[in-house]
Amino acid sequence: MVVKTALRVFVFAAVLTCGAALGEGRLLLKSGFEGGVRITDDMQDIVGVDADSGFDWEATPAWIDSSRFAYLVGRDKTLGDYMASSIEKAVGPYGNGTHVLRLQNKADDPDHKSTSRNEYSFFVKAEPNDYRQGYVRYWMKLQENLGELFPGDRATPWYMVMEWKEPNSGVAKSRQECRAHGEGPGGSNNYRINVHIQRQANATEFRWYLTGEHPQPCRKTEWEYVNPDVEVPLGRWFLVEGYMKKHRSEGRVYFAADGKVVLDTDVTRPKGFVGRTEHADNPLPLRFWSPMKNYHSMDWNYAGPISQWYDEFELWSDFPPGHPALRRSDATEEVILREHFDYPDGPLPQGWWSEGDRAEIRNGRLYVNADTGRLRQATIWLNRAFSGDLRLEYDVCVLNSADTANNVNFFFLYSDPSGAPLIESRQSRQDGRYPNYHSLSGYIFTNVANGNGVPARFRLRDCPGFNLLAESHEYENRRRTVYHIAIEKRKNRLTYAVDGRVVLDAADDRFDPVHNSGLIGFRTWHTELWCDNLVVTQL
Repeated sequence: MVVKTALRVFVFAAVLTCGAALGEGRLLLKSGFEGGVRITDDMQDIVGVDADSGFDWEATPAWIDSSRFAYLVGRDKTLGDYMASSIEKAVGPYGNGTHVLRLQNKADDPDHKSTSRNEYSFFVKAEPNDYRQGYVRYWMKLQENLGELFPGDRATPWYMVMEWKEPNSGVAKSRQECRAHGEGPGGSNNYRINVHIQRQANATEFRWYLTGEHPQPCRKTEWEYVNPDVEVPLGRWFLVEGYMKKHRSEGRVYFAADGKVVLDTDVTRPKGFVGRTEHADNPLPLRFWSPMKNYHSMDWNYAGPISQWYDEFELWSDFPPGHPALRRSDATEEVILREHFDYPDGPLPQGWWSEGDRAEIRNGRLYVNADTGRLRQATIWLNRAFSGDLRLEYDVCVLNSADTANNVNFFFLYSDPSGAPLIESRQSRQDGRYPNYHSLSGYIFTNVANGNGVPARFRLRDCPGFNLLAESHEYENRRRTVYHIAIEKRKNRLTYAVDGRVVLDAADDRFDPVHNSGLIGFRTWHTELWCDNLVVTQL
């Protein structure tokens, strides 16, 4: 069985509102399409409880009236001739066999007034229980041959992969009236924000293209943005993140691929974007959000069926805790430590010490070999106490691990319950044995391959007592790969993120009092690794 689970399962009763506190996002739905999840025989719905995450596709969050597939194929037609939606076995984003969702757009119904599409949409309740903001994250794979379906000397036709939309307002002007105002003929919805992919004529790569437009009463694009740098991967899995806050003047659109921000309107404001993410004159509640959408010009259908694949779908009420997008420019933050280990090869710099196998500076990084070393375990401390709300970040790379432990642990806000400085008792822990640290006070973050690099196993423990606060099995922990780790503590809430993906999220409210001060230390077992670029920020 593929393990795709998180220990904490949040209740679906959360309501999305524009007043949600910063960073209080809650996981509303998570599914890797495993176990009891299936598509109904009529291809209209996803139903069942995911065997790994425990979430039920039929137990929708409070702001959702319903969720289902939308195809735009005539009722007099055989749906399967034009569209196909299936859950199938495939090699997933972590390189192992798993179940994935496949959306296929086979052909356009020539008798339907709108272009046919295959999308999975969340239909929103009326005010005051409507959608105001939300975040989605999932793995996606685009068809590998998209770039070969059209000649390179012409731009590819439009191709949409995500959409937020207000419903039909019923207010429309004639084609002549719209033309007189320099606008296009009206459409069937009031306002929408879209995410597209496109390739310009004589270009070699696809680009991400985002737009905001009001199709009613006449069609007008209010803003558009083409990202010049972030890759649109074809034929391989990549991580998608999308967020929209609906607001008259403080709206926000965020979209990222593989951890690289395509557009964040809080940072980059496209020409014409003024903070409004709704219709200017006649705003309506958002009717639906289509986070998984296979919708494009019928020219693509002439080139053959088009498929998109999805896995590890997550729906949140806001950005997950610890997400980089939550770092507000007006927030009070101060970097209180930067350590890049830019020292000559040799012993650790002043203020650092190791227990277990000896750590050292090598090639401008903190290095330790606890794989073939004598003791095969090590802890490296910084003799400096930190306190309060913190964010700690560093880069790490596992070089070797004979038994694929790939052990990347961290001791956070550690102290001796007696009040004695930890450096004074270092001799009692000179062998670096793990149980030596379980009677001390602090948090242990565990990040290991545990014999298999995919998925990784993550744990958060509270000491003394070695009490488990949270656990998840997801993402990866591979050798010869650099990962960026981010640990964040705000009051009693702790998060642990890898490459911007929050894999642990827990409140310390069950065991000892919250640890608010102490030392920090790198920890490993049966692993050769290096760490670098340590930054600690006071929040």
